[in-house]
Amino acid sequence: MPSEFGGGYNDLMEHWRNDLKDLAKVVNFTNIQELLDR
Repeated sequence: MPSEFGGGYNDLMEHWRNDLKDLAKVVNFTNIQELLDR
């Protein structure tokens, strides 16, 4: 396996982790808004 692929794979995983963090923030914010609206 070429090292470039390994580095690209790690970058891709880091990108996905960041997207999931942002998604979690949005979901958490939405849940908080729903609690406040009740």
